[in-house]
Amino acid sequence: MKTQLFIGQSQLRGALSKYASRFNFLEVRAESGKAPRPTVLRRWTEEVNPQFVFSVLLSRQVGQFGSNSESALKLGLEVADALQAKWLVVQTDPTVGPSNRTRDRLKGLFARLSEGGRNVAWEPHGAWQDEDAIAWTHDLGVHLVHDITRGEPVSEEILYVRIPGLGTSARLSSGAIENAAESLVHASEAYIVIGGEAPGRAAQMFRAVVREFDDESKISSSREGPFVFDESTLESGATESEELNSDNEEDEEWDDAVDEDGDDEGLGEDDESVDDDDVDEEFEEEDGPKSAGAARKGAKRK
Repeated sequence: MKTQLFIGQSQLRGALSKYASRFNFLEVRAESGKAPRPTVLRRWTEEVNPQFVFSVLLSRQVGQFGSNSESALKLGLEVADALQAKWLVVQTDPTVGPSNRTRDRLKGLFARLSEGGRNVAWEPHGAWQDEDAIAWTHDLGVHLVHDITRGEPVSEEILYVRIPGLGTSARLSSGAIENAAESLVHASEAYIVIGGEAPGRAAQMFRAVVREFDDESKISSSREGPFVFDESTLESGATESEELNSDNEEDEEWDDAVDEDGDDEGLGEDDESVDDDDVDEEFEEEDGPKSAGAARKGAKRK
């Protein structure tokens, strides 16, 4: 079984066209005053190929179940509609722990999010045991956000993964890659959000692991014992070596694109420089984002 791999980051750094030449997945934060305007989001869908996947990370207010959760959810759904997002991601605070009340709230929220046929991922924070969180996602029909580079391997057909900040080196240890491989070999689809300033090398490592599993004999062998990652796989051919060098060079350019204040440079006029009034007014004035079919000019997304 070949794993379809979708790799990206939780923010757009620079022009989308350049980003989409390196990655095929983007997680967009639906925060009031920070999410790009609907017209910009719809333009994004026209700038990428139909296989590119968008995910929407809902505001933390949604998972707090407070007085602002409904308006935050409305904004998130509008962003998802404009992007034709395949995923919606819910994060819950450490204050939201295991309880019957939490289960009822999550059940209602997840049911609403699933109405549009999108995949829903849940990322709990706080005093949750892994086995409890996994059991809840199975019961509630959603996906748990995993870090497959640590802990026990995950045996799920569809994976939503978040690799926390890796620093500027984006260096994953061979042990972390081996751990990830034990989960990836069981998945038909894996959506990986890579943190840190330089994601290129990490992305290349994951792609190399998946290439190793393209051969059914290698998959069978891996299931009989632990996968051992040989980093020479990355250097094994001229093409792969050139890809790796290119990723490293672009990682440096990626890092240089951030100014001293942490803001992205080189963005289009309307791409990310959006103030609160522009975001709120346009979402309020429009009757919701236009249909996905019209935005994509007939192109169908997976």
